[in-house]
Amino acid sequence: MSRANLVLSNIDKVKFSSDSIKTQYIEEMKFIRACMYFNLVSEFGDVPVVTEALSDADQATALTVRAPREKVYTQIVQDLKDVVSSNLPVVQSLANKGRVSMQAANGLLGQVYLTMATTLDPGNAATNLENAKAYLTACYNMRTFANLSDLPFPDVFDANKKGTNPEIIWQIVYVQGDPVYSSNLAANNQAKGETINSMYRSC
Repeated sequence: MSRANLVLSNIDKVKFSSDSIKTQYIEEMKFIRACMYFNLVSEFGDVPVVTEALSDADQATALTVRAPREKVYTQIVQDLKDVVSSNLPVVQSLANKGRVSMQAANGLLGQVYLTMATTLDPGNAATNLENAKAYLTACYNMRTFANLSDLPFPDVFDANKKGTNPEIIWQIVYVQGDPVYSSNLAANNQAKGETINSMYRSC
C-alpha cells in the first residue's frame, strides 16, 4: 500500500511514451491500494487511511490514526470506481497474467459492496446489494468461457495451469523456484508430500 502511494504521489514527475500507459499504471496502483485496504478493513475494522507518500515522522504521526471503517470503505470504492471507468483491458493476455483487468476491478468492487451490505449501516444494505449485483454481474459477463461446467474443477488448483486457467480473475503470479519472485505459501498449505497446489513438494 505504501508503495502504491509512493508511485501515485510521484507519477506526474515521470515521462511516459503515452498517456494511456501512465493511466494504466495509475489505475493498477489504485486497484492494489483498494485491495490492501479491503483486506485490512475486513480484518481489523477501523484502520488508518493514507493516500499519499509519507516523507517524515511528523507526517506519519498525523496521518496514521485509525479512521472509521465507513471512511475506509469510501476510499476503497472511490479507488475502484476510478479503475472501472479507466482504459484497462477487459481481461489480461496470457503474457500479462497477474496484472489488473477491468474484470478484476468489477469483481473486487462487487465484493466490497457485498461486504458493506452485511457489515455497515443496515439502512444502506439494499443499495449496497444492488451495487454488488451490478458489478459482480459485469465481472461475470466479462468471462472468456461459456459455462463453469466447461472447465474441469481440478484445473483451478493445478499449479501447471495457474497462468492459463480462464476461471482465474486476478492472481499474484509467482515464479516457481525463483529466489525473489517465488512463494512457499501454497506448498506450506497442502498435505505433507503433496504437489497439488504447488509443484514444490511440502515436507
